[in-house]
Amino acid sequence: MATTWNLRSVLKERGINRASEISRLICDRTGYQLSTQAVCDLLNTEPKMIRLETIQAFCDAFYFRLSDVLDVLPSAAKKRRKKIGNQDFAAFYPNARDYSRSHDAVSNVERSTGNKHL
Repeated sequence: MATTWNLRSVLKERGINRASEISRLICDRTGYQLSTQAVCDLLNTEPKMIRLETIQAFCDAFYFRLSDVLDVLPSAAKKRRKKIGNQDFAAFYPNARDYSRSHDAVSNVERSTGNKHL
């Protein structure tokens, strides 16, 4: 998944640069306790995980939306795509090939046993 984390630049536009100041402002404005080190980590690196309450505290304290600091783009599909008409079938149903194979296997068993309720 391709993402872009812009927290530092969004806060810099608002004239806030220091992690200690950000931590204090979040606590004063929202009551949410966030350590200076945690803020420093969020400013310097894109997080792999982040609590929703932390995001909410930043958004409430500095009046921005999540989309202002995090941009999520879909990953490029790497599998061979099957065209159906003018549409790219894999873009809408990326696991369709797996489903099709498992469905064919069940259909073959149903035909050989005569049982449609496996």
